[in-house]
Amino acid sequence: MSEREELKNTGALLVSALDRYIDANSVIRNGYLERDSLVITPPGHPSHVESELQFVEALELKLQTLERLMKQTRNCSTTLVLIHKLPSELLARIFQFVFEPRPKTDWRSCPETISRVCTRWRNLSISLPALWRRIDLPFIRIIDKSLVVRGRLFASRAHPLPLDVSLYAPYTYHEVYGGSSIQTLVQKIAPHIGSLELDTHWKECNLILSSFLPKCKPGVLKTLTMCHDSPTGMFFDAPTGHRLPAYLSLLYTDIEIGGSAAERAEFDRVLASLTTLRLTGFYPFWTSQAYHGLIELRLLRGSLRPDKAVISEDHLIGILRASPALRILEFSLTIVEALFEDSSISPISLEDLESLSITQVADNKLGALLRWVAPGLKPFQLVINLNPDRDVELLDDQVTSFFARSQVSEIYTEANNHETVIKLLNLCPRLQTLACSHIRDSQPLQPEQDDPIISHATLRSLWIVHSSLDTARLLNIIKGSPALREILIWRCLYEGRLLSSPLYAGHVQAMAELGPKVKTIDHDPTRNWEISVS
Repeated sequence: MSEREELKNTGALLVSALDRYIDANSVIRNGYLERDSLVITPPGHPSHVESELQFVEALELKLQTLERLMKQTRNCSTTLVLIHKLPSELLARIFQFVFEPRPKTDWRSCPETISRVCTRWRNLSISLPALWRRIDLPFIRIIDKSLVVRGRLFASRAHPLPLDVSLYAPYTYHEVYGGSSIQTLVQKIAPHIGSLELDTHWKECNLILSSFLPKCKPGVLKTLTMCHDSPTGMFFDAPTGHRLPAYLSLLYTDIEIGGSAAERAEFDRVLASLTTLRLTGFYPFWTSQAYHGLIELRLLRGSLRPDKAVISEDHLIGILRASPALRILEFSLTIVEALFEDSSISPISLEDLESLSITQVADNKLGALLRWVAPGLKPFQLVINLNPDRDVELLDDQVTSFFARSQVSEIYTEANNHETVIKLLNLCPRLQTLACSHIRDSQPLQPEQDDPIISHATLRSLWIVHSSLDTARLLNIIKGSPALREILIWRCLYEGRLLSSPLYAGHVQAMAELGPKVKTIDHDPTRNWEISVS
């Protein structure tokens, strides 16, 4: 008999014996209950029960020993590898994957967590500079000494990689007793900062900029992210001795950085070396060297009202021309001071553009932006939101000309109705993926009305999220899109109900019979797209 057969037979006998033992104890207990013998206890009964309890406890210990043996045997399996047995190279890759930058991640205790698991994890994590690049600091005049010590420690462990530093302003703060000036840390880490993020809501922004930016090293600092949460926007790096233009002077506050010409010159050299700018409510002045040679630019209004987040058309043209290699452009400011109607319009070539996001461009300003953008031959992604009152802008000559010269291959839109979706399809003859969000119930067609005709040769994927499904209009899109291969549905309703109704299942079958795979999925299919709503 083999070892496995012996184990199987012995296990069966053990289960049978335990069942008999349980049954015997149940019979005794039931007999006492029926005779009401809880009042009259037979001689020797307590000692007998106590003896059996000791036997059960001993048996439990034996079963625990057996469980340990079985787990040790399982852990020896070549098909199951415990994490502490993984090669260091593979474990390091797992650490790096876990700590890759993600939105809304609290980084303030992440690396320390894994460094405290065991000696091996500590030594391995300390040997990986990428885990220690991120430094989060509250920007106040006096901070806790432990934060300064922590910042220095992170900087030393991250060497020689550039640092990602995030400065955030607490909504309420007080000077910490036994604290230390943040300047002592600035001197240590500023020359090694590759990415600097400023999240401020108060008026001491000049303190932050004066402390950090001039001390950063040109060519090392590549990314600058600034968010100013206030009803009034802020500018810095305006030309020395010049006031803000009239169209900005009542809407923005201008702050001056650097007390001498040499300091301002160094500040300009740092800004000129940037390749990524992400700005919300807080901007270098529109003629700053910061806008030259960018590959990513996000000009967002944040909490500013559209009429308070403005840029002149002339300044916009200058910014676009200064960065012809832009790959990512996100824009939600309001364009004012338009050029004269008889001005010559020559769209600016952005040959490398990969993503264009215009989710909150002010009403009637879409054409004013798009007429200056001339993407190259590379397919790119467009993020655009159009409510029913705005989709008339899609018929604007400047907008239709943009789509005609562009290789839009992917669109994400909060279109609000199916009619707008159809208009987008007709504007983008080379579109391959259309992702629609927040589509509401469409108005039912009148008997004398027909659905708009769809004829789209390249559409391969249709993704619908957070929407109310109109299967009749979906069938219309399917019939006019011979290349359509998949329809992905996430968090949608059908006639105000969940997608489990038999009627919906019948419509899905009808759609699938026309060719595409129709799937209801459990994740957002656009989660890896360049999407943000400013």
